[in-house]
Amino acid sequence: MPRWRHHDNADRPLSALATIGPTVPAVLIASSVIGRPIELGLETPEIVLLMLTLAFSIVTCVSTRTNALRGAVHLAVVLA
Repeated sequence: MPRWRHHDNADRPLSALATIGPTVPAVLIASSVIGRPIELGLETPEIVLLMLTLAFSIVTCVSTRTNALRGAVHLAVVLA
């Protein structure tokens, strides 16, 4: 890489996703191998918000277009 090229953090979210993404399946596989259940440590309201976030993320990613309403819904769930 040339010396003049600046290092930016544009790839940082992707590297975090690449690090965190495989961790969850690995823990789930390990727990099933040793026969111990996984506990998220979440109460009922947090589980509901987690499921809502997952559902809204799937709807947003599957659709071909994104609009301000979908962004507002994500923001409202995050702020809840």
